[in-house]
Amino acid sequence: MGQTRAHTFFAHLRRMVPGRLARLVRASATAILTPLYFTRHTGHWRSSLRQMAVSPNGDPLPWYTYPCIDFLAPRRHRVGTVLEFGAGQSTLWWAAGGAKVVAFEADREWFDRLRNAVPASVDLRFTTIVSEAECIRDVREQLAVAATQQFDVVVVDGLWRHELITVALERRSPKGIIVFDDSEGYGVFERLKNAGLCRVDFFGFAPGVMLPRCTSIYFTDATLFLDAQIPIGNARG
Repeated sequence: MGQTRAHTFFAHLRRMVPGRLARLVRASATAILTPLYFTRHTGHWRSSLRQMAVSPNGDPLPWYTYPCIDFLAPRRHRVGTVLEFGAGQSTLWWAAGGAKVVAFEADREWFDRLRNAVPASVDLRFTTIVSEAECIRDVREQLAVAATQQFDVVVVDGLWRHELITVALERRSPKGIIVFDDSEGYGVFERLKNAGLCRVDFFGFAPGVMLPRCTSIYFTDATLFLDAQIPIGNARG
């Protein structure tokens, strides 16, 4: 049930039954219904069954944690350019927000499937992960001739993640951010702790994933993402 309907229901309940029983009913309902509410209103159930990150309506979502998605969602329409290491649902999500996306993918089968799904605003590029050195060299060579050289958002969510941090730092625009998924691993903290950037960690569940994890955003105080004029979004549901 939505928040307003839930509040109304429990307000009536308090008037109809003794206080202790009303509190017990509310506590039990909260314990049982909260997971159901979460999985429905985030799309987690649907994502789990489809084995891909989708919203409750089936639209693409990034495979970031839900708190990070909620933070980025009202801001993505301000994003002009995105660079992704690891393409997928997030590529479609950023493009749907109006961004021009350059995305690198190393899985040939997934690349071929995605190539038929991305809009014209996406520059989807295949690279190799045979070796760290070869991957980094190929990415650098392809970016050197790309139409865009610096990006509002750089997403590190695939390929040789630790090694691509250097490229992410080079390609982030002065007001841009780096989004690092699964940031509790891959040596992210050690590699970026002296990079002169601020960091916010978004812990929580992600679409179709059973265990909580972390998506981190690195930025400077000049970032366009911290503009106080950006409205605070409503709670889900």
